[in-house]
Amino acid sequence: MKRPVSLHQTLAGFVDHLLQWKDHPFLVGRKGYRLDTWTYREVWSSVHAFASILGEHGIGTGNRVVIALPQSPEWVVAFLAVLVQGSVVIPLDPSAPRQFIEAVCSKTSPGAFVATDALLKEGLNISATPVPLSSLKRYRSMESGPKAPEPGNRSDLAEIVFTSGTTSQPKGVKLSHGNILFNIDPIQRGIGEHRVLVGLFPRIRMLCTVPYTHMFGQVTGIFLPILLGSTVYFTDDTAPAVLIRIIKRNRILTLITVPRIMKLLADHARYEMKARGVYDRFLKRWDKRQHLPWPIRVPFFLDLHRIMGMRFWSFIVGGASLDPETHEFWRRTVFSVFQGYGLTETAPIVTMFNPFRHPRDSVGIVMPGQELRLAPDGEILVRGGNIMQGYYDDPGSTREVLEDGWLHTGDIGEIDENGRVFIRGRKKEMILTSDGHNVYPTDVEHVLNEQPGVRESVVFGRPGPSGEAVHAVLLLEPGADPERIVQTANTLLGAHQRVRSFEPWDEADFPRTSTLKVKKAEVIDVVKGQWKGVNEYLEIASNGNLKRFNAYSMMEDPMTSCGCFECITAILPETNGVMIASREYTEMTPIGMSFSTMAGQIGGGIQTPGFIGMGKLYITSKKFISADGGIERVVWMPKQLREEIRERLVKRLEEIGKSDLLDKIATEEDATTSEELLEFLQTVGHPVLEMQPMM
Repeated sequence: MKRPVSLHQTLAGFVDHLLQWKDHPFLVGRKGYRLDTWTYREVWSSVHAFASILGEHGIGTGNRVVIALPQSPEWVVAFLAVLVQGSVVIPLDPSAPRQFIEAVCSKTSPGAFVATDALLKEGLNISATPVPLSSLKRYRSMESGPKAPEPGNRSDLAEIVFTSGTTSQPKGVKLSHGNILFNIDPIQRGIGEHRVLVGLFPRIRMLCTVPYTHMFGQVTGIFLPILLGSTVYFTDDTAPAVLIRIIKRNRILTLITVPRIMKLLADHARYEMKARGVYDRFLKRWDKRQHLPWPIRVPFFLDLHRIMGMRFWSFIVGGASLDPETHEFWRRTVFSVFQGYGLTETAPIVTMFNPFRHPRDSVGIVMPGQELRLAPDGEILVRGGNIMQGYYDDPGSTREVLEDGWLHTGDIGEIDENGRVFIRGRKKEMILTSDGHNVYPTDVEHVLNEQPGVRESVVFGRPGPSGEAVHAVLLLEPGADPERIVQTANTLLGAHQRVRSFEPWDEADFPRTSTLKVKKAEVIDVVKGQWKGVNEYLEIASNGNLKRFNAYSMMEDPMTSCGCFECITAILPETNGVMIASREYTEMTPIGMSFSTMAGQIGGGIQTPGFIGMGKLYITSKKFISADGGIERVVWMPKQLREEIRERLVKRLEEIGKSDLLDKIATEEDATTSEELLEFLQTVGHPVLEMQPMM
């Protein structure tokens, strides 16, 4: 495979590229309520001045420097100065948990820590030389010192970019200058080949909302503008109305953003058109004009273009998958959407989407110089000069994803006869149903998210006895009916894709990353009651015998103990509910076991799905098997136990609007076998008979 020739030996070469654009505006931040404009020449001078200061602090080739600054012109200056000095950048989100920042610094031993004055005053346990943002601002007015040394090889380490991981075990991706340049080379070459055409257009004004702590933000928000001579604007407020105001006021041409912001902008634009009384006209043209050639459609969607600003026409989007509906909204209304596919480990681009050639559900074709193939299970494998050197000080994790130069991405995909790539979902998130079908959560989420009243959804598999069932967590608008939403969505899904169980998310929003991507693992953790830190401790404390447990589910990795518990809850499959036996009750229960027999299923560290030990007070907790349906699942308990906790039961049932449920919970006076119990439940009309199946 022939490697494209780079126009720069290292990333530091882009600093001298700044002088090509002289006094043209490069970076526009804010000073209070005023714009703060930095020209290309000012940035060049500030970079060299700051590089010299770093040198005076002993920071040189190979030393590591943490940058924990907000998105700003100063971030770019610090970033380029570290590269010019031949040092290694470690970009960190300044709002990250302090334990995480300390853990990264402990692991990498940086020589300098560039951060806001407020962050430095927090007294972090970091040994690096502190460089406050206030001092960095002074370098703007300094004359540049002597040219700082540059690293000489493409193989030199340029950045350590930390991705997911617990605060105690952060995972850092090692990217060389060559890794990053491998992706920039084709872009730079293409711009060079069409320089005359590019020169005919006015300088592009870009608004960047993607953090520079992400490789996507760096490539599109720093290096691409330098190649084009563009001006980059910053904002720390991504509310749709604010973004539109900035776009119109500053005549922005391109928004560099993430899929969620594109969706919020589309929703806001619809709201604005309704408020102006033009939405019905828009919908008629939406259907009638979709087949017209791209330029001819513009006059028919001027209502939307006036809302967004007549100079604005394109998005560069990344950081997560763009849902087809949002993509189609902007594509059909004559906005260009440039997106791609990649990972931090691929620095970051693997494929690029051409809005004029590729279908909207594709992520484009592979970048020049890279190879892409599918493993037998459909996992996307990538090989090329952009593939990371490995995870910092973590050879085990590196071996898990790198094999003979091929990176295992963890994504499932397809490739058509034209080489266009389609992403189907994450390998670890794929749901294998009891009938052997593979269900990709994103397919189900797209259908759910289209339903009125749904802001967003998270879909995952809930284990059953012979496979997984599709479960949905719904982030809803006020007043939305989740049951009706799921019923409607299921009519649009295949039989194997249908949602078998669901629950509303009771917080204002899902937990999100800095690029506004949903932290699905945390949503699942909260629903099931599983946390990474607890699992790590559990594995250590149990000498590796237990890997994880769920505090709120008895069907998957349930809680266990030494056997010292007051009650045992067990599933009764025939009734679709659960029974609770107390230690004081020594008779046979409807499941055909006594308390002591059931204790053998869960004591001594044994985990048995369908059985869970607990205290009596936990029965009336809001988290009592909440992942499995909660207290409404209870169909039987000894009379003594029911009377003992009656007051708490009444209060809890009133909270959920099920005051009549208490009399529908059987005791030994009503049933002692599962057959008798089922007959009792049918007679009293217990709601469990209408609930979603537990198994």
